[in-house]
Amino acid sequence: MDIQAAVQILESNPDYRILRRLRVDENHVFSDNTTGEKLGRLAVIDTETTGLNAEAGDRIIDVAIATCEYGRDSGTLYRVVDRYESLEDPEFPISPEITKLTGITDAMVKGQRIDEAGMARALSNVSLVICHNAGFDRPFLEARYPVFAEMHF
Repeated sequence: MDIQAAVQILESNPDYRILRRLRVDENHVFSDNTTGEKLGRLAVIDTETTGLNAEAGDRIIDVAIATCEYGRDSGTLYRVVDRYESLEDPEFPISPEITKLTGITDAMVKGQRIDEAGMARALSNVSLVICHNAGFDRPFLEARYPVFAEMHF
């Protein structure tokens, strides 16, 4: 069966929802600011960790940030202005369950360290942080980088 035919069948059924990968490059433009609206910056952040609890000693092993401009009045997302991604060695073995979930291995993180200057650059002038699950990501971010405690999520 053709992939598009399969997609159409699934999309026509209320029991299924099709997600498509969004490929966003370094300078991706979502919309043009044709009105000259005042802009703000937000950071979309995703983390991968060694477990579920920052307070129990679980650590960030991967952080990815996409910094975007948005319209302060309309909320329109305009463009990606910066990106940052890095792995970090947690200094203890990653469990097989986490490797299966994230695809991140001990070999990938060995000796790696998140570059604080790179993170600071990506977070420059950011007034809002967006995470898929901020209740999960925020404690990890704050434990590793206290500056996140002062940021709006």
